[in-house]
Amino acid sequence: MEHIKAIKEDNHKVFNQIYEQYHQQIYSFIILKTRSEYISEEVTQLTFIKLWKQRKQLNEHLEIHIQIFGMA
Repeated sequence: MEHIKAIKEDNHKVFNQIYEQYHQQIYSFIILKTRSEYISEEVTQLTFIKLWKQRKQLNEHLEIHIQIFGMA
């Protein structure tokens, strides 16, 4: 849950770590659903944009991957 707190405090380094850790997983999740590389790339990018824009509303009691996949 430390990652969530750091992201909420505008820590770009931690956000980049989360991006690197979950980018491929989100992409794979979306491509299974859509069968479209284009849509998967777009949704993956939009997911991380949304994560950053809504970082102040992240729930510190809920695992980050659950919140990211929920956004996707």
